[in-house]
Amino acid sequence: MDTAISRFAQDKIAAGNSGLLLIADNYDAFAARILAARSATSSLDLMYYLWHDDHSGRLLMQEVVKAAERGVRVRMLLDDINPRNSDAAYLALNSYKNIELRLFNPSGMRNGSIFRSLEMVARLFAMTRRMHNKAWIADESLAIVGGRNIGDAYFDAAETNFRDLDLLLLGPAVGQTMQIFEAFWNCEAAKPIQLL
Repeated sequence: MDTAISRFAQDKIAAGNSGLLLIADNYDAFAARILAARSATSSLDLMYYLWHDDHSGRLLMQEVVKAAERGVRVRMLLDDINPRNSDAAYLALNSYKNIELRLFNPSGMRNGSIFRSLEMVARLFAMTRRMHNKAWIADESLAIVGGRNIGDAYFDAAETNFRDLDLLLLGPAVGQTMQIFEAFWNCEAAKPIQLL
């Protein structure tokens, strides 16, 4: 794929090698995601265990929507462990042209915590199968992977913050990350939000 990001990657690493940059600083981790979204010209493939509806989560979502409005194809895979009663927001997001959202291992009980809790007990093994992957992939040429979910506590914007690490990947390692994304995106447990 010939994009600005892929050309940048080609200029920075020797053919056939992967480039890795450790991102320890929470501010840098936030900025890297914004820059990747703003630089994307063809695709954003995102998979996260948690995407919080807080300041950081909304700012990053705004960048995702702006990318889609520029014509970037956006695929988001979120674990259904995210906060309840998010379906209306998910459906609204999914209604944007160029955005497709799937939930991993979604609960059949979409409303009400009591019914959801009962389902968790009744389907204990199936419901405890979660997707802890965290990847932000731009133009299939750059990936940010690591331990950070999306939310204020991961980007030094909360009263109490996590310390975590990300890797910014260039080169063949991005292709391997894409293979993992595609495997989860196409697995039976990943359900399009509009079908729930």
